[in-house]
Amino acid sequence: MCQRENFEDNVPCVKGEKQDEYQEVSNNLRNPLMIVEMIANKLDCKCVAESLNCKFEGGEPSSCICYMENIKEYYDFDHIIIIGKIYVEIIFLNCYSHVFIWESMNYALLLLRDYCNKATKNNRPV
Repeated sequence: MCQRENFEDNVPCVKGEKQDEYQEVSNNLRNPLMIVEMIANKLDCKCVAESLNCKFEGGEPSSCICYMENIKEYYDFDHIIIIGKIYVEIIFLNCYSHVFIWESMNYALLLLRDYCNKATKNNRPV
């Protein structure tokens, strides 16, 4: 991020020809872009999936592109964190730690729970 005199504007400074393009995309109410991340540690992914009673199959982000496109198109997510694939579905988090399953057969998005709140409650001493 560039430093600006007006700190209320959180749009990054972009130099040159890209500036107009970036402003056009950021001003668009329905941004066509989505940030996709994946949890790097496969063991962590497996633990999260198993805690949700799901059989973890792994999967690279490139194998989930069609799922990502559908999630963006139908539900307009801007940022997701993929946990992994299960059968013909993917499990992912949004940036608020809500866990979702995307069912590609039905084009359905299921909210499972707020993972951080569940983890916190389960880890409290008795």
